[in-house]
This record gives sequence, C-alpha cells and structure tokens, in this order.
Amino acid sequence: MNHLSALEFSPSLEREVELIEHYIAQQVTTEDPIWILEAGCGQRWTLRLDGIRYFLTGVDSDPHALDIRKNIRQDLDQAVVGDLRTVRLDPGKFDVIYSSFVLEHIQGAEGVLESFVRWLKPGG
Repeated sequence: MNHLSALEFSPSLEREVELIEHYIAQQVTTEDPIWILEAGCGQRWTLRLDGIRYFLTGVDSDPHALDIRKNIRQDLDQAVVGDLRTVRLDPGKFDVIYSSFVLEHIQGAEGVLESFVRWLKPGG
C-alpha cells in the first residue's frame, strides 16, 4: 500500500497537478513524444499523463532518489545526477519543464530559472 503524506492530498497540490497535466496535454500537437524535464525530481512522479507520449528526464542531486526512479519505479527515460545551478543540459531540448517544491530550497534560484528558459524549446 502506498502511503501518501497529507501534503500530497492537499487541495492546492491536487489543483497544481491538474493544471500541469492540462497544460502538458495542450502541448501535444503531433504523435511525436514531448520532451519533459522534471527538475528536482525526487523519488516519485506525481503527474498522470495517460495517452500522452513523452520522454522524461529527471534531474536531482540525490543519486539514491534517481536510482529509485530509474530502477524501481521505472518512470524516467533519463536520469541525471546534478545540482540545478550547475548541471549542463542541451539548450532548446524540452517542451515542458516541471519543478514542484524545489526552487524555494535553492539559493540563487534566479540562475536556475534562467537555465530553464535556455533548456526550453521555442514556445515551450
């Protein structure tokens, strides 16, 4: 049985998830998969993207969390161990960047946001 925290059941988090899922569904314009970066991915993926083809890259500074995602949950196509302030990713690669409950913990988050803009495809 999966035990979820009270935070995960909060109406505000549920609404956030609904909004993000809806936004991602709007990005699907072809049968090609969309490229999603989960920045600060942690140990579990909260979004339900049924019927959407996507390639999911997760970045986290915790190699144990990435190991869980890659080998146990098997929901990441690519796992990158790194600090969002310094990790190097290809510019213009992602249609969507998702980050939840992460940026408030990063000193210098403005630089991370600048990287997000660089990593997004035009129109992403």
